[in-house]
Amino acid sequence: MNIGKEKIQIVIVLSALFLLIASILFGAFFMTKQVGKEGGSTQQVFEANEQLVTIDYYTWGDEAFYINAIVEEFNQLHHNIKVNVHLLDTDEYENEILDKLKTDEKIDVIGARGISKMVQYKEKGYLYDITEKIQNSNIDVTAYGNMYNNVSINGRYYGLPTRSTCWVLVYNKEIFDRLNLPYPTKMTWEEYRDLAQRITEESNGEFWGGYWIDWIYNFMGIQQSNYLYDDDLQYTKDSLEFLYKLMYEDKSHMTFEEIRFREQDWLNNFEEGTIAMMPQGEWFVGMIIENETQGESSIDWDLAPMPIPEGQEDNTTWGQYQFAGIANRCINKEEAFIFLKYLCGKEGAETLAKYGMLSAYTNESIQDLYRLKTGSKNIVVFFDAKRVQEQPVYGAYSDLTEKFLELSDRYFEKEVSVDDVFDQFIIEREKIIKNYN
Repeated sequence: MNIGKEKIQIVIVLSALFLLIASILFGAFFMTKQVGKEGGSTQQVFEANEQLVTIDYYTWGDEAFYINAIVEEFNQLHHNIKVNVHLLDTDEYENEILDKLKTDEKIDVIGARGISKMVQYKEKGYLYDITEKIQNSNIDVTAYGNMYNNVSINGRYYGLPTRSTCWVLVYNKEIFDRLNLPYPTKMTWEEYRDLAQRITEESNGEFWGGYWIDWIYNFMGIQQSNYLYDDDLQYTKDSLEFLYKLMYEDKSHMTFEEIRFREQDWLNNFEEGTIAMMPQGEWFVGMIIENETQGESSIDWDLAPMPIPEGQEDNTTWGQYQFAGIANRCINKEEAFIFLKYLCGKEGAETLAKYGMLSAYTNESIQDLYRLKTGSKNIVVFFDAKRVQEQPVYGAYSDLTEKFLELSDRYFEKEVSVDDVFDQFIIEREKIIKNYN
């Protein structure tokens, strides 16, 4: 009799336990459905059993400190997608990525430095047309600003802008304070030249009045929308002659020969504290702030508008987008586009701002984040700038620029005259354009 009662009690306990387990499983099932219906972020927890998709993203090394942060945040939010970053040598990036694209290496997303590189990659068949994906997404393309309308290729889009470059004038406040000179504001290029010469003379050569980076020589031409494929290259010629005066007549700027002999980059040279002014891009802000954070820089610096040719509209400068696009060979294009939207949209822009980088996608809240990161610096010059696109939508433009720099260096090395440079460039330009077409 007691045995019978014990059996009944066991059955009751097992039944209750079964009902408890069943209710827990049902509740979990219901919650999964409900989260999926409402689109909550916790839905990703239930996607953990899905197959993991790996996206391989290739870009250049200088982007490491902020791109790694964006990718890490993306990977934490997307449990079924993992992005791997591949950083190639910054100076050799274009050659290295093209070499890799000729192989069968797994490449899903590609960084492109400027629109002419985008055109090149597209015309070689390496980039996927994302026009419809952009149109069917919730991306607010107006947040990319006025240059966005000028970067389509025959009305189609093969990438989205990541960062937005903008050139301004960087200066060392300590030098101006020491020489009792007012800080730079709006000025013409001739006024810039006079100021640089005055600084060099008044400091008895202790400070360089200015410093010119050795990869953009046709700056006055660009400010006046005069490109290297135009028939009239007078503004570009003015640029070369102006640089020659700064370096060899005024001796207010370090020569390109000396820059290369010292084997230091522009940031190191500026952080030495001997350079008063330097035309630079927005990347300067992010890189020097990073060095300050690491205790590697203590220069008191600020920003002013880029000088302009006589008669040019105030705040006129130049800039361009940096891009990322999906490789044609990518077999997971949906997942790649999810990453592309994150990288080039609001989320990626917020992270860029926190690292002191100027994003292509922007709004008031992102600009506020950028101001917070840069503190009291005069970064309003970026937002007030009237940018002329640094490169036109033309695939051969990078080759034209490379040839122009090569020939111009002979002028700066005093091997040929400025007229010789342009006579030879016209000949070489015809060959480049013919080969391209």
